[in-house]
Parts: sequence; structure tokens; C-alpha cells
Amino acid sequence: MSVAGLVIAAHGTRDARGTAALRRLARLVSHEVEVPVRLAFADVAAPTVAESLSTTPAGDVVVVPAFLASGYHVHVDLPAQVFATRSPERRCRLTRGIGPHPAIAAVQAARLRAAGLRSMDSVLMTAVGSSDPRARADVLHAGRLLSDALGAPVRTTSCVDGPSGIVPTVNRMRSEGARRIAVAPYVLAEGHFWSQIAASGADVIAQPIGPDPALARIIVHLMHEAASTATAPRRTSTAHRGPHTSGSLTPVRQAS
Repeated sequence: MSVAGLVIAAHGTRDARGTAALRRLARLVSHEVEVPVRLAFADVAAPTVAESLSTTPAGDVVVVPAFLASGYHVHVDLPAQVFATRSPERRCRLTRGIGPHPAIAAVQAARLRAAGLRSMDSVLMTAVGSSDPRARADVLHAGRLLSDALGAPVRTTSCVDGPSGIVPTVNRMRSEGARRIAVAPYVLAEGHFWSQIAASGADVIAQPIGPDPALARIIVHLMHEAASTATAPRRTSTAHRGPHTSGSLTPVRQAS
């Protein structure tokens, strides 16, 4: 498969800072590849992934979800948008999301240290909440990776209302004896969820993961792997094809 274009599919935010960070990430990726790179959004912002693909020149296009955990958008919404743009002139391959990944955990650890992490701090990793068990499993995996990167225990929670939300979790950790709490956001950029994290009342709050070169390298790797998987001989079994995997869309699944 010779890749004619790359679409980075992010969630989207109304926060101008978050959108600017995602655009910087797309520029970092564009410096590493020799094909056109477009940024599109699964929700909230424009252009949507379907809109972006519909104006992409003919050829083989790889779509990489810039999602840290794979829930509804990665498993349902994005496949539907990609499938809707199928045509004889354009073949699309949708990879898995960019996280969890050890390189992302390393960036989180660096953000924590830059924010003032101390060796005796209690670390809390906060992610976007999801009802999808696959996304929740990804968050737990990301927490273990961050624990490995820090060499210290890491607790995980979500930006949701209720007892599992970030503020109740921070308060509970204090009641359990935590003197200083350091929060590692498991979010890419500023936006609605970042605002909740910033207002959590924790002692140390790291910056979002942001447009780091490590993320750009993950995206480039996923693009190349999608291309190499497409060219490798393999048997096709309809038993593994979901409702959005026919026609021009071929999902690429990779181990974490």
C-alpha cells in the first residue's frame, strides 16, 4: 500500500488552546512523513473525519485516531465515518488509537516532574470518563505504564460526576493520609476535561500531554504499519469483519 494521505482524527474541543495544540501535533507529524497530513475531528469541531476524507485526493489514506483510550469514537463513530466515504478511487485504513503507550507515559512523567513532583507525592492519573469497558481497561493500562515510568504507585480516576470523579477522589486521598497529591492528566490538550482537572484542588497539576514529538512518532509508526499490513499477504475471514469493515475500510489492530 502506497499511502497518499494521512488523516489524524482527534476528538475536538471548543477551547482554542486545545485546537491549537492538536494542530501543532499535526505539524509535527507532517515533518516526519512525505504525504499530506490533515487534522479532522470526531466531534464538536470541524472538519469532521467524513468531511476531510470526502475532499482527500484519490488513493490510499490512513486514518489514525488521536485517542488515548479506545471507546465509542474509536470503535463505532470513526469506523462509520470512514466507511461512509468509501469509493473506488479511495481506500481507507483505520488504525487503533495512539494510547496506551509507554512513550506517552514517559511524557506524562516528564510533565509531572516539570510541574514540581516530589518523591513522596501521591500520584493520581485522571482520564476522560467512558462507559465502554475497553476504554476503561485502556486507562488502567495507562496507569500501570505511568507507574512503571515513575517507579511509584499511580491511582486512576475519571473526569465524571459522582464518587469516582476527580474532586471526590482527591478528597478521599487526603482523608486517607495523602499530604501532597500530584495529578497527571491523561488528556491530549486543553479543553472541557482539562478545566475540570485544573479545578481539582490537587497540590501539583501537570500540563496536558500535548503535541510532543513522542506522539508524532507513534502516529507515524501507525501509518507505516497500516501500509505494510495492507501489502502483506494475508487470509481474510468474514468471521472477523464488523458492520463497518467492508468495502474500502480495513481496520488495523495492533498490540498495545
